[in-house]
Amino acid sequence: MSYNSDKISLSYSPQDFFYLDAGKDMPSESYCTERKNSPYDCTGYTDANYEMCYQQELCQNKELVETVIKKRDTHAESNAKLDDVYGQYMNEYMKTVNLGVAIIIGVIFVFYRH
Repeated sequence: MSYNSDKISLSYSPQDFFYLDAGKDMPSESYCTERKNSPYDCTGYTDANYEMCYQQELCQNKELVETVIKKRDTHAESNAKLDDVYGQYMNEYMKTVNLGVAIIIGVIFVFYRH
């Protein structure tokens, strides 16, 4: 019934393909903030703007990975809440069944006693 978040691994760590491939080229946080506020025009790659556009794309990819991680964590939280609510529902259901069985046994006992 619940979603198993252990099957999905979204992280931003040195063992990831992205880091293995581009981690050494990763720009600083201040550079990424600057590019986000005033991006380069990368409609056509040329030798002059290749490096700047490459760095800008790395910043965008990092931001997207962080967004996906945040959404994954939110979904995992929601699934934990769903599991908690389902557990509470089953607890109340069992209480109701036990009370119903006790009432039926009580009624049968009263009728056979007299």
